[in-house]
Amino acid sequence: MEFTKQNVLNWMHDNIEQFLSVNTDDVYTTAMAEAAADSFEQAEQPGPLDDSDHWIWDAAHEVAEFIDKSRSEDDGCFMDSDD
Repeated sequence: MEFTKQNVLNWMHDNIEQFLSVNTDDVYTTAMAEAAADSFEQAEQPGPLDDSDHWIWDAAHEVAEFIDKSRSEDDGCFMDSDD
């Protein structure tokens, strides 16, 4: 698969459960970016992991924010149904 932001975002969404903290439900964005780079054979140096401005880091944060927002909306739905 080609190393594009959209493909990496799709991979991250598909594999998000591997990067969720069991205790806090936080997303381990660094581990997710590293695993994605490895999956797309981009983990070798020099590569995207060595560039703090590379979009792979933003992609991991975008996925984490999406998951957090989805959870917040779900929590609201559950709260509304209890009222």
